[in-house]
Amino acid sequence: MEKPLVKQVPALSREVALIVERRAGLPGEVRVPVGARVEPSTVVLSAPSSVPRPVTVHVARELGLSPGVVRRHLTRPLGSQVSAGEPIASARRGLRTAQVTAPITGQLAEVDEQLGTVTITPAVASIDYAALVHGEVIEA
Repeated sequence: MEKPLVKQVPALSREVALIVERRAGLPGEVRVPVGARVEPSTVVLSAPSSVPRPVTVHVARELGLSPGVVRRHLTRPLGSQVSAGEPIASARRGLRTAQVTAPITGQLAEVDEQLGTVTITPAVASIDYAALVHGEVIEA
């Protein structure tokens, strides 16, 4: 094994201020106020792990309804959380009830009464970003 040409010695400095900037890939929520002291394990930012891609469900087509009446057949109000496989709309067909289930876990976001569709925004996991250093927050 070859010896390095230059001996590396760790640099020690006194009275030096370092500014460490932590950034997330997506906009998030700052969890510490300006002026707060932080430890390496202190969570300073929470941000979504990815951009949620809404899913469109063709409720009118699946239930055999006209597009304008889809809102009346929803089993949950807009804005509510739904789980994958949970019924989001239903309609009576003779002696039985037909149902449309949510393909993903998320939030009922929108009803398009022109097309008879329901949009579900998926639930996205959040990532916590730690400070990784001892110090004081100077900007948020």
